[in-house]
Amino acid sequence: AEFERFRRIFHHSTYRVLLGHKEREILSRLWVEENQFKQRVWVRGARPEEEEIFQFTMVQRVGGSWDGYWLTESLTNDDGDAFSGGVAY
Repeated sequence: AEFERFRRIFHHSTYRVLLGHKEREILSRLWVEENQFKQRVWVRGARPEEEEIFQFTMVQRVGGSWDGYWLTESLTNDDGDAFSGGVAY
């Protein structure tokens, strides 16, 4: 059910631009604390005229099996549509 919700959000919203996007550029980065930062990212999608600006909030895990990994704590677009998860990459 969680994956289906995730899939729906990405295929039927402004987040769709992220799927197979062609270009991205970090516009700004703000360190909130030592292991957390926010960055605004401009993304050009695969379709013509498709572009969005997103804010990623990244946190670095300490300890456990994800020690040292950066996780996307939340992802919002400039329209205020929010998506929270814990997607590691």
